Amino acid sequence: MLVVEHNPNVLEATAYMLEAAFGCKTLGALSCAEALALIDGGGRFDLLLSEVVFPGKDGLTLARLARERIPNVPVVSPPDGPMKLNRSWTGAMCRS
Repeated sequence: MLVVEHNPNVLEATAYMLEAAFGCKTLGALSCAEALALIDGGGRFDLLLSEVVFPGKDGLTLARLARERIPNVPVVSPPDGPMKLNRSWTGAMCRS
């Protein structure tokens, strides 16, 4: 799972929660540019989890650009960011 969050503390906490609670393997990016660099560099993930609003390009732009590169990647953008995920959604995402 690629997690994109501009706040490094929130990114770290989100990655920790996903890995500890659900066994998700995560990649982290602090910006749209960093996320695209990971994708273009061959980073492998099955889902893009991104906040909607962050500095630079927004989450919707990131989703569009990511899907141009990986057409079928699922994208989840909780309105309040990755830390506001519903527990049942998160568990289902990590089981795939």
